[in-house]
Amino acid sequence: MRRALLLPLSFFATLSLLAGEVGPEIPVTETGGEQRNVVVSSTSDRTLIAFDERTGDGPDRVVLHQYGVFVGMPAGRETFTVEPSTENQRRPALGHTMIGWVDEDPAGGKAWLTWQMLGRLTSTDDYGPVFKAERVEEAAPGTTVSILHRHVFHVLVWTAPDGRLKSVERSLVARIGYDRSSWYVTNERAFHPAAAGVTVSSVDPIVAYNYEIAPGQYGIRAAGLWGRSVQPPVDIAPAGASEPRVVWNGTDFVILWSMESGGTYAQRVTSMGGVTVKIGGVQKLDEGVLHDGAVTSDGEYLVVVDQGMRFAVLRLDRNLALAETTVFHARLPEGERISIDASPWHPPLLAYASQTLSRAVFRTLSADDKVSGKKRRSSR
Repeated sequence: MRRALLLPLSFFATLSLLAGEVGPEIPVTETGGEQRNVVVSSTSDRTLIAFDERTGDGPDRVVLHQYGVFVGMPAGRETFTVEPSTENQRRPALGHTMIGWVDEDPAGGKAWLTWQMLGRLTSTDDYGPVFKAERVEEAAPGTTVSILHRHVFHVLVWTAPDGRLKSVERSLVARIGYDRSSWYVTNERAFHPAAAGVTVSSVDPIVAYNYEIAPGQYGIRAAGLWGRSVQPPVDIAPAGASEPRVVWNGTDFVILWSMESGGTYAQRVTSMGGVTVKIGGVQKLDEGVLHDGAVTSDGEYLVVVDQGMRFAVLRLDRNLALAETTVFHARLPEGERISIDASPWHPPLLAYASQTLSRAVFRTLSADDKVSGKKRRSSR
């Protein structure tokens, strides 16, 4: 199903925000059931927002919205559902020209990783998931998916039924065919994969994940991808660390996570020849709980944290020194997370499931810190 929608006028108003301000909640779609697990991602010509929708009269489905983007101005919006399934489609992930999700048996017990290439591979292509979806392999129920763009390939990472991370490499040129190379990222029980990076001459992609130290206790490790192999992992965080995020600023990576005892932390790493090397020590960024992170075109880091009675976007320089804290308020369903995207083509975007509006929403964060005196700065 596909339908064209008009953009609300409030979208344009958010583009003129002053620094240190977050725009109002703008619904991604005006109709539908319960919308959860919202993610946002951008390329040079579009912004993608995906979520799973639960209507109660059929299987859950993954919905994709595409906004055409040119120099920060939206050119229109289209709504797509990915290829229908008799299973519940949940927890989508976005990466460049690919969308992935997990098909879960409504009866429980089984799940499968599924992916679908998006259109606009060339200037004459249509938008949307125009290629046939493919169920890749079995996944663990409840698993999350991560997608990274690796040179001319995508790499999908997920949790296999035996608890180990698995990955598969797919070519961008889906109309011609694809290359595939599956491997286990680790031989230990591991969950919540996160991946980032584009293969260049000196830096290789990184995968970070929770691994089981002891029953019910999880730390974080990271491994570099080199060629079609995964290099030995390095320890990043001790027991009590949860659900890492990985961001890449064009030179090196930052792995973000929260601790059960409280606080959001970061570790800078790099990967050369697939060998992951830590840069400096662990840095505590905030007392709040991590939601997501992104990197601006200037190489600054944007980190979203839950500070209890409010949320905040931390703006940090390349050395992770705090430059600005932008506070905002939102109500999310329990267990939901805020997704953030930053790109040269539009102001940074926040996307999440709003409990207040009962639907997926996005908000714009001002990217220009040179025009306002309203910034909330910290001297920590």
